[in-house]
Amino acid sequence: MVVVHSSSTQIGSEPLILDASKSETSEIGPGQYEITQETPILEEPRENSKEIRLAEVGDVLTILEVAPSEGNIYGRVNGGWLVLRDDLFDYSVKPISSTSEKPEFGQPGRYRLLGNIEVTLEREPQSLEVRITQSGEILDITSVEEFDGLMRGKFFQGWVTLRSDMFDCFASIYGKLPENASKQFVVAQFGEPGKYEIIVEAVCTELLNTSSEEISVIPSKNIVFVTEVKEFEGSRRGHIEDGWITLRDDMFEYFAKPWDPRSDPDRPRIPMIFTNSTFNLNSGWFKVMADTAVFETADSDEPFFTLSSDKEIHVVSRTGKWAQVNSPVQGYLRITDDNDKVVLRELDYGEIEMNDESEDESTDIIVLLMHIW
Repeated sequence: MVVVHSSSTQIGSEPLILDASKSETSEIGPGQYEITQETPILEEPRENSKEIRLAEVGDVLTILEVAPSEGNIYGRVNGGWLVLRDDLFDYSVKPISSTSEKPEFGQPGRYRLLGNIEVTLEREPQSLEVRITQSGEILDITSVEEFDGLMRGKFFQGWVTLRSDMFDCFASIYGKLPENASKQFVVAQFGEPGKYEIIVEAVCTELLNTSSEEISVIPSKNIVFVTEVKEFEGSRRGHIEDGWITLRDDMFEYFAKPWDPRSDPDRPRIPMIFTNSTFNLNSGWFKVMADTAVFETADSDEPFFTLSSDKEIHVVSRTGKWAQVNSPVQGYLRITDDNDKVVLRELDYGEIEMNDESEDESTDIIVLLMHIW
């Protein structure tokens, strides 16, 4: 506490008492902040304290309390302290308003991938590889868990590593999960009851014990309904109508995976008219053939950006009439007009280089007649 005896600050005969700590920290308080310059996380709120790790630019942290020390203002986060403002009034953070509040790294939310990352079927990194992501992809991470020092995130297709055991980050926070995330299609999680696709011949036995009587051999690509899953001697066994099958053995060899109807090659496709190539509307590079509005989410009322005609876009995924793009901006756009028609030019750079002498072929326009079910 500081007692000030200046006549201009006295009230009657009593000295005005100022709370120094409050005056120094009144502009900074608990809440969410985004890191604006690389800042160490320290064990204690003082200079020369042991450094635990670095908070990198773009990280979002929740400040639990604020404390002044030696001219600096420190903020306590989960796991340590960092300098929010130094003695020269340089800030390492900026506040995030409640209207645009982002989750903290390590919490469920939308993450932008910083490189090509392996997607695995289960939390364990040695489990079945589902696919390799593309740098810049945005994933809706619904669950985050620590496993063997790794930070692993779960989304509808499987699990990805968000941060290594050496605190190398492979993704950054992009925003909150959309409000309708729980309503979106989700493939059953491996190890839970649901429909499974046999990926290699699976032996069906009468009992949970793998040594019990063999009932049948189920060919690959068959779809079975698993009503119960149990652990047996390090393997995961699934109970189906005729008996028990091994979903994954103790050596992490997989015999079945959750069935994703979107991967079924025989499912109905969108009818289309095309010129000289097959048009993949689910993902890839395209050109918009007219000015196109981009929305923050598929539920947004107003666009935040407009793409000009002939602008190249990268489609990450498509749901009905909406496509999620991550280049040149992050967002969603409608792929049909009011008449359920879309005019796009598909980009195939290898094909363009081969056919650059034919102006007609290189400027083919693909017109899709969309019948969204």
